Amino acid sequence: EESVSEDQTLDNIVCIELDNAKEIQETTLPIKPIASKENDFELIDAVTNNQYDKVKELLELYQYNIYNLKDEYGRNLLLKALKEKYINIINILRNIPIVVTAIAKVDLFDAFNWFCTSGDLIKFMTLLEDDSSLIQKADEFTEMFPIHYATIGGNASIFELIIDGNEDMLNRVCFEVKALPIHIAAEVRNIEIFELIVSKNESMLYQRD
Repeated sequence: EESVSEDQTLDNIVCIELDNAKEIQETTLPIKPIASKENDFELIDAVTNNQYDKVKELLELYQYNIYNLKDEYGRNLLLKALKEKYINIINILRNIPIVVTAIAKVDLFDAFNWFCTSGDLIKFMTLLEDDSSLIQKADEFTEMFPIHYATIGGNASIFELIIDGNEDMLNRVCFEVKALPIHIAAEVRNIEIFELIVSKNESMLYQRD
């Protein structure tokens, strides 16, 4: 084993270790080809039809911009799986690695909604710090706000960050299901988010969907 000379700084050592790790990764983890449009449609179809093995196979074979893939109603695939309660597919979609720095500017809002749904707090915070206005935007197709994605995803920490200083978001109607966040929380049986909403605004209890 090579010894480290006295004049090597900690930064030098860290860089060496990172370079070594990168070399190992490159030799053991081949770069996946980018998914084609046909591959995109295959994955959408597999999720729609609850074909877990097919979903797993495609994700192992190709690199997807997963946050961009939508069903015919404009819902991202994780939202689709959550609504249909496809548990195995939900788990695999939640854990797809996404490199924030690789997200194109035009895709930031879709990625932000994906992180709201998946519960990836670190990536959610990264995008939020870059553009706090993302919280107030609605999806052009579904007319859903990030607060609705977070509620359906059941992510209380992200939900709380969304309404911090933005309690007006509690009154945002999810036009797809004609419901407020409190109604969605009740429907998906997320007690933590439901109680959080009531603690912020008790009058929400008397809102009809």
